Parts: sequence; C-alpha cells; structure tokens
Amino acid sequence: MSNFKTDRKYIIQYLKYLKRYRRRLILSLISIPLISLIHVSQPLILKFAIDHVFLTKQFQLLHWVAIALGAAVVLEFSLRSLQSYLFQYIGQHTVTDIRKDLFTHVTSFKMGYFDRTPQGILTSRLTNDLESLNDSFATGVVTLIADVLTLIGILLAMLFLSVELTIVTLLMTPPLLFFVNICRKKLRIQYNSIRSTIGKLNASIQEQLEGLSIIQQYNRQPLNQDHFDTLNTNYRKATISSVTYDALLYSVIESTASITLGLVIGYALGINQSTTITIGLLVAFIDYIQKFFQPLKEISNKFAVLQH
Repeated sequence: MSNFKTDRKYIIQYLKYLKRYRRRLILSLISIPLISLIHVSQPLILKFAIDHVFLTKQFQLLHWVAIALGAAVVLEFSLRSLQSYLFQYIGQHTVTDIRKDLFTHVTSFKMGYFDRTPQGILTSRLTNDLESLNDSFATGVVTLIADVLTLIGILLAMLFLSVELTIVTLLMTPPLLFFVNICRKKLRIQYNSIRSTIGKLNASIQEQLEGLSIIQQYNRQPLNQDHFDTLNTNYRKATISSVTYDALLYSVIESTASITLGLVIGYALGINQSTTITIGLLVAFIDYIQKFFQPLKEISNKFAVLQH
C-alpha cells in the first residue's frame, strides 16, 4: 500500500508539469484510439479478401481491398510516427523543467545537508533518475495505455468474428497473467535495488577521488577496494536478476502465444470442422493472436522501464 501511495504522489506531481504542454498531450492521446482502431481493422480486411474475393473469385474487388489495406498500413505508420514525436517532445521538455526546478531546489539547501548527503547520490538523482522518468513517460506509461486499448479492441473484434475461437484463445490467459504478476513484483524489487546501489556506487567513487590523498596516507586502499567490490557485486547481482526475470517473462509470453496458436488451429481444423469457421476467419484469428500477444510482450518490456 505504501508503494501505491508513493507512486500516486509522484504521478500527481508529474502531471503538474505535463499540464504545461496540454495541447500536444491532448493531440497525442487522441491518436491512441485511432491507431488501435486502424491496427485492429487490418485482419478484418484480410478476412474479407480471402472469403469474399479469392474464394468467390470476385477479383474485380481485389484492387479496392489492396488500397484499403495499404491505406491502413500507411495511416497507422504516420500516426505512430506523430505520436512518438509528440511523446518524446513532451517528455524531454518536461524533464528539462523538472531538472531546472530541482537544481534551484538543491542549491537552496544549507551546507549541513551536503555534509550529510554524499554528492554521488545527489548526482545520480539529478541525472539517472530524471532520464528514467523521461523514459517512463515517452516509452512507458502512455504506450502502456495504447497497448491496453489495442488488447481491448482485439478482444472485441475476436468476439465479433467467433465466440468459440475467442474462448479457446483465452484459455492460456489466466496462468499467463498470474505469472506476469509474479515477475512484476520481482522486477520491482530488483530495480529498486539497482537504483539504490548505483547511487551508492557513484557516491563511493566521488568520495574516494576527492579524498585520494587521505586514503593513501592512512593506507586504506584495501579497505576501500573491499567496500567498492561489495557495492559492485550487489549491483551486478541485482542487474543479472532483473535481466533474468525480464527474459523469462518474455520467453513465457512467446511460448504461450505459440501454444495458443496451436490450440486455435487444432480446434478449427481438428475438433470443430463446422462450415462456420472459414479459411478467412482462421487467417484473421491467427493474425489477431499474434497481435494480441505482441502488446503483452511490449508490456513485459515496459516493466523494465516503469520499475525504474
């Protein structure tokens, strides 16, 4: 609960800076459902092409289908490019404003604060953490919303095409969500450890460089080396653990997508051989399954960004 309250506090403070770029933010948010809608419509165009053009041999409609599919791809690419530019613009300018305010705030502290706080930790907070904040906005939170909207659109389209195939597709979802939640908690612990340790590492290096003459006078090189090795080892272990959980999550999602694809094909061609499942419907579902798990893969990758 404390983590939730802390995150909520940070989000509220961050929103105050985002309000300065309200117009660009609104424009970028409007593009999210439009991109999701165009993305979801492409398999429906393929289904129409197979079932109503190729199988019925109405090739006079083929050029219209090609134009519709090409327009959807080009429009999606254009909107994604515009959206990416706007998010990066807002993120960079917001971080610049925060950095200016933080610099003014830090320089107003009394000297006693700097005597108690290592300069390396302050440097890490003013540089690394702010860059992580920018990444969290530009490639994390907002694109996470876009992925969720895409998933909802894909589910609605799948239910519209075939309820039974949608149920088969969702069979593997509950255990996958359970595993994703476990990895999310583990990743949060590891990234908190990484952030804490990198600040201590920077502080240790800065202090030893400034006091190098004193260290040599008292022959403390072995003790300082042991202290640095301990911090470096902790940082390496936390980083390896985070990479391991992130890679495991990605591979599990990839495996689940392959299993789901096999279940849908097996059900459509083996167990259920009714005429309601056409070739176009099966091709559309295969495309939707790939599009369904792609946002899940992206969400797993965004955990690495958001946990910072």
